[in-house]
Amino acid sequence: IHLDKEIYILQNYLELEELRFKERISYELLIDPELELLNPVIPCMIIQPHIENAIIHGLSTVENGGKLLIKIEQYKKGIKCAKYSNV
Repeated sequence: IHLDKEIYILQNYLELEELRFKERISYELLIDPELELLNPVIPCMIIQPHIENAIIHGLSTVENGGKLLIKIEQYKKGIKCAKYSNV
């Protein structure tokens, strides 16, 4: 699917997780503007399992929760997706 569709799906998932954990977790999604213009095609739901693991096995285990920062950017001839947590 196109990257913008994957991002839309990912945002919906993250919003549901915020509700699920009663807003103990939050997120910020940073997208490289150049990628949005190119709108590359990627495998469907390739990013979501990694984000789910960061939430389930990372942020949700911390009493006060935290913030998940997700950056999707161009890297050489591909795409780089990095996640960071602020606990």
